[in-house]
Amino acid sequence: MRTIIINVLFVMVFSAVTICIASDQGYYTSQPQDDLCVMVTGIAKLTQPGRKSSDVPRSAEMLLFGLHTLTNADVVIAWPKQPEYMCLPELLDAAGNAIPRTRTGKLYGSKYSEVDFAKARLVRQHIGPASEPCWNLFRPADLFHIPKAGTYTLRLQFQVMKVDASKSTNAVQIVKFRSFSLPIVLEPE
Repeated sequence: MRTIIINVLFVMVFSAVTICIASDQGYYTSQPQDDLCVMVTGIAKLTQPGRKSSDVPRSAEMLLFGLHTLTNADVVIAWPKQPEYMCLPELLDAAGNAIPRTRTGKLYGSKYSEVDFAKARLVRQHIGPASEPCWNLFRPADLFHIPKAGTYTLRLQFQVMKVDASKSTNAVQIVKFRSFSLPIVLEPE
């Protein structure tokens, strides 16, 4: 497993949505929340040598996500396995119109606000400052009826449970990230 130190990221905030600039590793990241950031990238970024960090993920490409800490602290995080609770995705065209979801797409985020971390099936992971995106998220083309070739905006919102093992009580905190966006391209056939 390779280790990459994540560089400081430049983030611009417009209204209630955070638009993130990709790091030089090609990850799109959320605005920091409680010393954590969510990272998203296309799988090709990690599996195809020579792919430039400026290359935008494609709609048929599996997206990967991960989290990392902003300090040197190592923490345990957990998130729901079920797509209904895991994240809230939305795909927008160039005019800002929402793209309709597929049957599978309607499932993702459908119960996002109803998650009960005490009862949910969770994935637990130990993360640190050099963690990378390595968990499958979805293929945008599987979740949305993308009508024509072009560049779209994928807006994502995540929530995780953070366990602070350094405290004698193993304090648990729910971390809700602000939504952030990344470009997605559907190439002409």
